[in-house]
Amino acid sequence: MSDHIKNENVNVKKRMMFSAEDDYYYFAYNAIIFLKTLGYTSEKQRLYEWSKLNYLIPFLSNHALFSIMASNIAMDTKASPIDRNHLKETYLKSRLRLNWSGSLFYALQQKGILSMSRNETRKSFDVWLCNENLPKEFSSSELFRMERDHSNQIRSMFSHIRTMKTDTLLDEMYRKRGVHIWEG
Repeated sequence: MSDHIKNENVNVKKRMMFSAEDDYYYFAYNAIIFLKTLGYTSEKQRLYEWSKLNYLIPFLSNHALFSIMASNIAMDTKASPIDRNHLKETYLKSRLRLNWSGSLFYALQQKGILSMSRNETRKSFDVWLCNENLPKEFSSSELFRMERDHSNQIRSMFSHIRTMKTDTLLDEMYRKRGVHIWEG
């Protein structure tokens, strides 16, 4: 079976298992995959400002959306009108999801899956994964290969993603692509 057909089969499985728009489990899986893939697994190697995850996660699981961002960042251009609409919709949904994603991260902290610490300087919370509380099979599953690949590519696009301020990330992802946002 070709890789393309295998990838399509995996994507069909994910669509059957999760409602990608507002599924707590899918969001949690993607947050865990991002933190694990990029090695944010200790307080010393934490992701500053958890809210960045809220804006990045839609790009992990949607290859078309990821391609829009990647190509526009690579060329350092504004997005086409159609792509701008996709980016604007993604931004708005991410912005509206901030409250429930914060509650979700708190619940994951209570379960020991991740840890958070208050960052007084940035008036936010930093986050890292508690690797020891995850099943070994979790990180090796082929089901989330695309999300791991996209996580690594995001690190390449934003070399200081770990310490980057949320507002700076939003500048790169949205403002410079011609999307008007109300952050910052």
